Amino acid sequence: MTTGELINHLAHERLLLYRQGSGHPLPREIRARLVEIVRELDRLWDVRRRELAGPPLQLQSVIPSAAPKAPRTAAAARPARVQVA
Repeated sequence: MTTGELINHLAHERLLLYRQGSGHPLPREIRARLVEIVRELDRLWDVRRRELAGPPLQLQSVIPSAAPKAPRTAAAARPARVQVA
């Protein structure tokens, strides 16, 4: 399963458990499972964000590198003179 599929699966299980306890106090086992699910979802969302933030590996070789800049001449390196009238 991909990270996104795991997130969807756990979110669905969490929803079912909340619905099961709707209107009544949740048994200790269900509360414990909900805590496990929430922790795992937090961890999986961190993993998913890292997956999305990183550049796709297959595109790195396709993206051309920036062209080298021409060297600056001494005249271009000097600041412009300001004329005072």
